[in-house]
Amino acid sequence: MNYLHKLKHKYPEIAGKRNAFSNHPNDPYTFETPINVQQSTRNLLTTVDVFEHLEVKYCVVFGTLLGIYRDGGLIKHDTDTDIAVWINNYSELIEMVEKMEENKLMLTRVMPDLISFTCGGDYIDMYMYRKEDENSNELSGMKQYGTLTTSDFSKNNTVKFHNKELACPVDPESYFQKLYGSDWRTPIKDKHANLKHGKK
Repeated sequence: MNYLHKLKHKYPEIAGKRNAFSNHPNDPYTFETPINVQQSTRNLLTTVDVFEHLEVKYCVVFGTLLGIYRDGGLIKHDTDTDIAVWINNYSELIEMVEKMEENKLMLTRVMPDLISFTCGGDYIDMYMYRKEDENSNELSGMKQYGTLTTSDFSKNNTVKFHNKELACPVDPESYFQKLYGSDWRTPIKDKHANLKHGKK
C-alpha cells in the first residue's frame, strides 16, 4: 500500500521505538514471549475505543478472535493481539496513528500489509486490508490469510468482550476452519493462523 510507505517516511524513528517499547528487546519478531493478558486486554479495548471514535472499519481476527469466541478471553500463551483494518487513504491512517499514540499505544512497526503498536510491552498488530477491485466486495491483505469481505467490517456480526461488542467476520466458525483446520475448538499451543491448516 502506497500510504504505508508514506507512513514509514513520516515516522523514521520506528526502528528505535520498536526495541524501546517491545517485550522482545532482542528480536521484535520472535513468537516466544506470551502476552500479559491484562495489558493486552487494555490495549485491545483502547484500540477499539479509538476506532469507534474515528469510525474506522475493523474486525477482530486470528488468535485474538479465536480466544474470545472459543474461550471467552485472550489466549494466555498468545504473543500479540490481532485486528484487521480497512482504511482507504493516508489521511485516515495518519489520524488513526496520532490518536493511538495519544492513548499511549506507540507505533513500532510498519510493513507492506501490517502496522504494529505497543503499550506496556505488548504488541497489537493491525493487518491492513484493501479492495483490489472496486466492483467486488472482497478485501485482501497478507496472502497467507486469504480475503475478508466488506460485510466482515460492517459490524453485522460481533463477539462480546468485557461488555463491548467487537466486530468480527460474519461466519467465525468457517473462518476458524479455514485458518486453523477442523480441530480449531481444541487449544493447541503455538499453532498459528494459515490457510494451509484448513486444507484436507
